[in-house]
Amino acid sequence: MLDALTDTTVQALCEKHPEDVIIEGGMPVSAPLLQAAKARGAVRVVSATDLEVTDTQGGLLITELSTPYLAGECKLKLTPWYGDETEVLFFPPTSKAHREAVRIPLWEMDRQKKYDHTAALYLPPAPLQARERHDFYDLVRIMQLLRGQNGCPWDKEQTHDTLSRYLIEEAYEVSQAVSERDWEHVADELGDVLLQIVFQSDIGEQYGTFELSDVTSGIVSKMLRRHEHIFGSVRCDTAAEVLLNWEKVKQRERGTAGFADTLRAVSLSLPALLRAEKVMKKLEAHGDDIAALTEGNPQKELLLLVDRLRREGRSAEEELQRAVTVLVSRTEETEKALTSEN
Repeated sequence: MLDALTDTTVQALCEKHPEDVIIEGGMPVSAPLLQAAKARGAVRVVSATDLEVTDTQGGLLITELSTPYLAGECKLKLTPWYGDETEVLFFPPTSKAHREAVRIPLWEMDRQKKYDHTAALYLPPAPLQARERHDFYDLVRIMQLLRGQNGCPWDKEQTHDTLSRYLIEEAYEVSQAVSERDWEHVADELGDVLLQIVFQSDIGEQYGTFELSDVTSGIVSKMLRRHEHIFGSVRCDTAAEVLLNWEKVKQRERGTAGFADTLRAVSLSLPALLRAEKVMKKLEAHGDDIAALTEGNPQKELLLLVDRLRREGRSAEEELQRAVTVLVSRTEETEKALTSEN
């Protein structure tokens, strides 16, 4: 019986007296509540003490609102997603089997006259446009609508190839926002990156190349494999040891024959300075003399400069970006000064 298995009081009794508690069939506590609410479709039933707002796709029934304090705690979790004025159904405490609800705005859920373990609250599904916040699956649903039969002509025309450059552009936008310490902008740009992932996955599902579960399954499996010190028997006490083991796991996965294969695996699509930094980091970890391996000017001077910056904890790519920004700013200042003088 779903309610008995999820009820926190029943769970506590089962843990304390496992031999004495017997759960038998019967009418779930949620049944009369959902019937009174005229709930349709999928509804998540959760105890107030266990409420976490992770899925806003369907209806939500919160049971065991035993105190105003607990109701207030739930309100704090619900309000960012649903807003203060969302109309909800509050079920006052009663010993009767028949349940009746009162309609109240969400902000009043902790201001009712009585509370006990029979009090409950039902939130009906809210349209996408009506919610204050949205979750990952809202984005998936949006993409399905945009690329559906009556969706957006531009979105429906896109392919894996036409979208590939946008992911690179959005990743750079994230990097710039981080360097500016503009965290609201960072969140916005990360949303654009996430959109590209969902977009590509929806295209993949349409053409049979891959789907979203392939993406999530792949990265979860990779994190499990490459964190042997957490999910396996390998021990790593420092960040340096973690990185070294990470590289070992990657080599096993790729079946690289030698160290040169590891260097070749660094993507050619990376900007030259970033690729140089990655290669040099691997060379250093391998114990190679970078200066001895470089030859010819000006390539040698450039590589040694990149390596020096890397050893100082600075990124040659970022340093060059800053230098160009300063160059543009000084040109602008000079131009303004000359305009003022004339």
